Amino acid sequence: MKRIVKLEVIMANAMKNMDKNDKFFVAKLPLEYLDVAPNQRDRISKAGIDKKAKKWDNGKCGALKGTWHYGDQKVLLQDGQHRFLAAKRAISEYGKEIDGLFVLVYPNLSHDEEIDLFLYQDEGVNKLRYCDKFKSILMKQHRNETEQAMFSLMQICDRRGILLQGYNNKNISTTKKIGSIKKSYEIIQNQGIECFDWIVDILEGSKCDYLQGAWNGCFLKTLASFYKKEDANETKYSLIELLKFKKPSELCKDARWNEALFRKAIEDYTDLV
Repeated sequence: MKRIVKLEVIMANAMKNMDKNDKFFVAKLPLEYLDVAPNQRDRISKAGIDKKAKKWDNGKCGALKGTWHYGDQKVLLQDGQHRFLAAKRAISEYGKEIDGLFVLVYPNLSHDEEIDLFLYQDEGVNKLRYCDKFKSILMKQHRNETEQAMFSLMQICDRRGILLQGYNNKNISTTKKIGSIKKSYEIIQNQGIECFDWIVDILEGSKCDYLQGAWNGCFLKTLASFYKKEDANETKYSLIELLKFKKPSELCKDARWNEALFRKAIEDYTDLV
């Protein structure tokens, strides 16, 4: 039977390495000693939890952030709540073995200090930029599904003279600029390279490829929603004819950059459903 070490024992051992000027210490904590902080409970995404649980990897979890007061039986998480809940689900539903998670524990903070820990956790941190991701992906020999979709997007932009900020902006001078990198490579990831090439054909065929709004992520995903291999050419020409007299910016006025409203606006002007 697994022996459960008391929380106070774990904390006492972890705090031995804590300098008097340190604001936190690191502890590996069993999941039963963790809980989501009250101010974080309405930020939970169930879909995100399940996705993380299915692909759980102990080595990629990283350290969570939590607060703890002497005598408490739980560490309250201010950052990492989705990873914590995903770990619980990975154990219960997918049979993963997880003996604990590393947590940066901030002891005895006031109520306002606990909130500040969440509010200002990203200050002074350099987030990974797309230009850094692109350079790294180019160097990889084996890419995962998302990385391969990003790599394919880079290839299409090179081939068709489209500006991809952070990648080819020094080599290409054009107003044909991808508005949302994430939504663009998601189209490729979910519907294939052929779908994105099909979208570019529509924008070029309707002479919209240089117009404002044409490369907006919501608009691209709306066009992608009409893509079906079996009638791709027929649909493409219908959309080209529509966009010749109804520009993306005009459709935008009614749709307000909402994918569902964009689709309805296009359906209202064509016989596409």
